[in-house]
Amino acid sequence: MHNYGSIPTSLVSRICQRDFKISQWKTFNPRNEEEPGKIPHEIRYGELSLSGRLPFSPYYGTVDATPLYVILASEYLRWSGDRKFINELKPALTLAIEWILRKIDEERYIRYSPGILKNKGWKDSKEGVPTEDGKPTKPPVALVEVQGYAYRALLEAAELNLTFHDPKRLIRKAKELRRRFNRDFWVGEFYGMALNGEDEPSKIVSSNMGHLLFTGIADREDKIVDRLFEEDMLGKWGIRTLSSSEKAYNPLSYHNGSVWPHDNAIIALGLSRIGERGKALEIAKRIFLAAAKLKGLPEFYGGIDSEYPVVPPRSNYPQAWSSASIFALLRAILGLEAGKLEPALPKGIRIKTRIFINGKEEVIRAQGVFTSS
Repeated sequence: MHNYGSIPTSLVSRICQRDFKISQWKTFNPRNEEEPGKIPHEIRYGELSLSGRLPFSPYYGTVDATPLYVILASEYLRWSGDRKFINELKPALTLAIEWILRKIDEERYIRYSPGILKNKGWKDSKEGVPTEDGKPTKPPVALVEVQGYAYRALLEAAELNLTFHDPKRLIRKAKELRRRFNRDFWVGEFYGMALNGEDEPSKIVSSNMGHLLFTGIADREDKIVDRLFEEDMLGKWGIRTLSSSEKAYNPLSYHNGSVWPHDNAIIALGLSRIGERGKALEIAKRIFLAAAKLKGLPEFYGGIDSEYPVVPPRSNYPQAWSSASIFALLRAILGLEAGKLEPALPKGIRIKTRIFINGKEEVIRAQGVFTSS
C-alpha cells in the first residue's frame, strides 16, 4: 500500500481500512518483515504465497504504508463523519502510531535497510534511490517523503483523536520531527531525496520532495514548487521522477526519470493544499493529455517530450493507482476538501459530480474561468 484514498468516502477506502485492521499483526517476523503496528506492503493470493513458498501473504517490506494508513483514516473521518467506524479502528491506529513513534525515537527518522526489496518507499526498485554519482544510497535510508507522511500522520491522529495516545505528546513529537527534518534534509536549494546511514543527504533533484507539499512538514514550500517546475523536472507529460540533469537519469527507467501519474497526483494535491491551484492545473493538464493519447493511464510512461507518451514494456497497464490519480487530480484542481470548494478550471471546462458527505449526496458544479500559461 503506497497510495492513499483519492476518494476517501468510497467503499473501496472502507474495505481497505477493514482489511488492514484484520491484517495488522503484533509480532516480529524477519521473513516477511512484519513488525508490531506495521501495515502490509503486499497481500498476494497466489498458490506460491498462500503455501508459504513466497513471503507475500502478507509482505510488510515498506515504510510508507503505515503513516499513509493513518492519513487515510483521517481523510475518511473528515469526509464521512463516521466516528463509529474509526473507533473500531482505534486499536490498529494506535499500534500504527506506536510504530511511527518507535522508529523516530530509536533512529530519529523512519528508516529501512535492504530485505526482500532493496528499497522500501514507493520507489522500490533497486536503482530507485540513487546518489549524485548514480550509485545506491547506503543504508539505513531515510526517505524525504516518508518523514512528511509521518509528520502529517502524527498531527492528524492528534487533531482527530484517532488513537489512544495523548494528543499533546503526538503534537510535540511532530514538531520535533519537523525541526530536525528541515535542518537535515535541506541542501541549499531543495530538499534531498534521502539521508544515508551516516545522515548525509542525497543531493539529487527528485519528485519525492513534491510529496512534502501534501504533508505540511517543509518550511520552504515555495522553493519546492519553483524547483519542480523547472524544465529538467516538468516535461510535456508531467513531472519526472528524477531530474534530467542527474547522472542516474534514464527517461525510460522505472523510477529514475519516468513519469508516474500517481506521483504527479500527490504533488498536485499538495499544490492545491498550499493554494497553488494554477500549478496543480498545469500538472493535471499534462496527465489528462497523456491519458487521452493512451486511452487510459499505465503505471508509468517515459519522461521524454515526444509526440505521444512512450510506455516501456515494464509498465503495468491498467494500474489501479494510476486510474485513481484522475480523481485525485480532479480534486486538486477543484480545490475540493471537506467543507471547502475553490476550483481552478480552465475556460470552457464544466464539471458536474456527485459526492457523499456525512451520508448525504451533494451535487457539485464548477465552470472554468481560469487562464493558465
